[in-house]
Amino acid sequence: MNTKHFISVIVLIGSLGLMTSTAVAQPPGTVDCDRGDSIQAAVDRQVGHSGPITINVSGTCEEYVTIQRDDVTINGNNSATISGTVRIENANRIFILDITITGPNQGLIVSRGSVQVINSSLSQNAGDGLWVIRNSWAELFNSTASENGASGAFVQASKFEANDSKLQNNANDGILLSIGSGAIVRNSKITGNLTEGIVAQLHSVIQLRDGVEVSGNSQGASISRDSALIISTSDVMFPDTLSCDDTESSFENDGGVPTGG
Repeated sequence: MNTKHFISVIVLIGSLGLMTSTAVAQPPGTVDCDRGDSIQAAVDRQVGHSGPITINVSGTCEEYVTIQRDDVTINGNNSATISGTVRIENANRIFILDITITGPNQGLIVSRGSVQVINSSLSQNAGDGLWVIRNSWAELFNSTASENGASGAFVQASKFEANDSKLQNNANDGILLSIGSGAIVRNSKITGNLTEGIVAQLHSVIQLRDGVEVSGNSQGASISRDSALIISTSDVMFPDTLSCDDTESSFENDGGVPTGG
């Protein structure tokens, strides 16, 4: 790409609501996994309820959770862990708050949906921390995707944002974009990943701005197959090396930031 690339930013505005049904032996919308409760059961009880719901979670939940309705908030209150996978499918305005997701597969999967992950950790999953596919949108806000067995965030034919977050110490890449994906990263750290900090391939574009740091990765970025990396502001730190692997791809350093070459 020889011309400027622009990323379309998706703005999603959702409201957080409370569940209205009553769980047995628990206040409405409360799941205590250490007492044998289940997030999936709490979600399933809301079939037919059209308004926003909030599920407050405590304890360690060993389960695979699937969300297939809009306007769901899972709130871990800084104490809960999901040991398994959360899958969001054909559902929008999903909020994952104050919780840790870790397990033997992917951590969080978004397919034809949208999610904001806030004050949370997607860490020590055997696969990717975050998997965003099929025209979806995901944001990490003040969150961490670290020490996963594959990438911190894998994005395919979708949009991704990271704000005030860390994608670090993953076995593969910090962020991998493929098949027409776009990403904006602000005030975040992409550090210590064992292969690339950033991969953009197959017509994908990533923009770094506002205090992003890319350092300590085996390679800072690999850009290939008609893709682009844009550094938009001068406060980005990028001491790692980077490569553009074909003439159709480009590195646009609008911030004039020194890089490792």
